[in-house]
Amino acid sequence: LKLKLKAQACFARFRCLAAVSAATSLSAMGAACATPPVETTAEPLGTFEVHYTAGIHARGLMAAALLECSGLDYDMKWLQLKDFGPEAKSKMMWGYWPEVTMPNGTKWTEIAGMAAFLGVYAPQSIIATKTPSDHGVALMLGLKASEIYTAQEPVGHHMMSAPTYTAEQAAALRKVEEEKIKPVIEVLKGLCSADGKFTSTGTSFGEILLWGVLTQFRHAEIAGCEKLPPNLQKFMENIDALPEIKKIQAGESKWNKMEPFILPRPDKWKNVQPAK
Repeated sequence: LKLKLKAQACFARFRCLAAVSAATSLSAMGAACATPPVETTAEPLGTFEVHYTAGIHARGLMAAALLECSGLDYDMKWLQLKDFGPEAKSKMMWGYWPEVTMPNGTKWTEIAGMAAFLGVYAPQSIIATKTPSDHGVALMLGLKASEIYTAQEPVGHHMMSAPTYTAEQAAALRKVEEEKIKPVIEVLKGLCSADGKFTSTGTSFGEILLWGVLTQFRHAEIAGCEKLPPNLQKFMENIDALPEIKKIQAGESKWNKMEPFILPRPDKWKNVQPAK
């Protein structure tokens, strides 16, 4: 009996220690997720370069919003090209810009990657996330926004395709709108709060990227985006009101004045003209 009681006492102490250890580990894990590790001692962030074609929205609007809201130091390197043909494509890592060159010469691109990068390396900015939950939501929004933007690109009515846009392309775009974009808007409506927030701050890197896509889709009258639900409309108004965004829209940021790249389909707006 004494041995049994002693064993029970030892087991109880073991469970208590295990619980304390687990709680400590979870607490540390939560702290690590809430504040992503940023180690720049070996490679100082410094001033990086952003390469882009002057004067158009496209992925540039999302990049401008993210970079201006990050507060980080960067220089613009403008690329002047007549078109987006083979010559232009040969100068792009994945066939599109913007592209970032770090001080040590490393190059990278992808707008969703830029959003995630800035969300970590601009920890004091409005686009930084405050909790692990917010960080997960921001990553999801950034990836989904990039996904629907890319989905419309091959068949979209935009500055480059407008002069030769066909009825077949318009039909393909309608299919993308119905199967790819409208379902996403419906899910976003369910995720967004009544006061227009997806995260606790409402200005995470994922929300800023989503704003950049929806701004262009609204202008182009993409199905599901012409008239957004009230909570998503409030979300757009919240981001529109940010000083950094107002600066971009007024053409007063490092990105200068930018024109819409995605245009309404000819069957929706008969008088649409390609931007000069």
